[in-house]
Amino acid sequence: MRALSQETGQLVDELHRATRADTAVALLARIARNGEPLAVPRIVSLVLDDRPAVALAAERVVAALRRRVEPRALGAFDRAFRNRSAFRADQVRWQQLHPEEVRSLAARPSGPILVQLATCHPRGHVREEAIRCCAVRDDGTEVPFLLLRANDWVRPVAEVARSALRARLDDRHLDDRHLPDLIAALPMLDEMYRWGRLGSLSILHDIEAALASQAGLAAVIAATSSPDRFIRRSALRRLLERSPAAPELVEPAPVVAGAVDSSPYRRGWRISDPGREAAAAALGDPDPAIRNLAGRALLVSRDEVFLAFSAPLLASRMSAVRFGAVLRLRALGRILPWRDLLLDDHAGVRGLAQEAALDADIDPAEEYRRALSASDDRRLGPCLIGLAETGSVGDAVVVRTYRTHRLAVVRRSCLRALARWQPEEIVELCLDALGDPSPRVTHAARDLLLARSTSVHPEELWARLDQLTAGSGKRDALTVLAHSGYWQGLPYLLRAFRGSDGPLKATAAR
Repeated sequence: MRALSQETGQLVDELHRATRADTAVALLARIARNGEPLAVPRIVSLVLDDRPAVALAAERVVAALRRRVEPRALGAFDRAFRNRSAFRADQVRWQQLHPEEVRSLAARPSGPILVQLATCHPRGHVREEAIRCCAVRDDGTEVPFLLLRANDWVRPVAEVARSALRARLDDRHLDDRHLPDLIAALPMLDEMYRWGRLGSLSILHDIEAALASQAGLAAVIAATSSPDRFIRRSALRRLLERSPAAPELVEPAPVVAGAVDSSPYRRGWRISDPGREAAAAALGDPDPAIRNLAGRALLVSRDEVFLAFSAPLLASRMSAVRFGAVLRLRALGRILPWRDLLLDDHAGVRGLAQEAALDADIDPAEEYRRALSASDDRRLGPCLIGLAETGSVGDAVVVRTYRTHRLAVVRRSCLRALARWQPEEIVELCLDALGDPSPRVTHAARDLLLARSTSVHPEELWARLDQLTAGSGKRDALTVLAHSGYWQGLPYLLRAFRGSDGPLKATAAR
């Protein structure tokens, strides 16, 4: 959740200085248009204002801003709410709220939202009464606040909140009344396992049991299509790692004596056929975290499940998933599609593919030479690196021709490949590469120079730096100067600091 902007903060200050009701209403409208939820702690006291027009306008603005707070951001909202209301003079009316006044708030047009905000009040008696008022309503928006207060530092408040949650779990109409509310709060449920004041996790186990029921499983499956990526993540975790039906997708982990498992996704939980469908959808999800989650789950799945997904795992955009899939296939004695894997960006995948090619009596260097002559895109990069790993010094002549290729990734790979064959010339090649317009190339040159810092002469590097035009090359040259020895590099860093401005001067200062 973003901090309150300076503009909205100034509007709030003007609002509390306004003496005319119409001025205060106009300022509240401007605050509402800015749409910043953290304005709520600063203006909530105005819902108790003696001027009816101001109180009504404040109530509408507070309600609109509260709806912008997602469940996963509720913890930060609660902390900001209580901290601000405890120290600002303009929050006195709200800070002095009494439990009996909470009932009058509940009767107002935006009563449910005002009562929810009262669950964040500094006084425990007020929070407890607010939870009791929330418990008799079931529009769903109160569920995240009940979850939040289940971790309250005042035990009676926490117990009332947990009782209200259990009442919703025991409801005969759980499937069509409260399950959508729990699904919307899935990211918050995941966070609760790390909260420190819950003590017993029984309330969370009860919620998970409800989600694992027949109706709950259907709702979790539907949540995998949610537009909110955080809800999709939580739903897919449950389908991939803890569904109650057979067969098992993830093998049970060994039980370690005395170990404490604080994860909401416990070992030995199972997955049904919808879990496989979820895994297939997750591998193509636009969210990298979801793709990684599905890949990791499938890598440790049963053999038949892994083999069914081996092709998409080998095509994953996650290099660690591809590497894990290759290792698993090798362990199962399967033949690798090594021709495609020879051109992988991951060094481990390339190495195993090269080994598989040798097992098939194929020279991987010859395959790289053939691919090099047939490609003119970013696949040239892995070709050059692979040829450097498997070819001979004579291939360096061909590799050097790619130093001026139109693609930065190819120029960078060319530089790294030449570093394997021409260690006596690589310093000069890297000094030239510092003038490349692409930061990718200059960063690669910097790293290679840092690995050979004893061969880099500061005066020569300074002479090159004076001729560079690319900002990334200049900053990378200064980084190398800083590692060339304290007394050797210091004079040049001082020159750069005095004679430069902007990012270059900041780099020299560091």
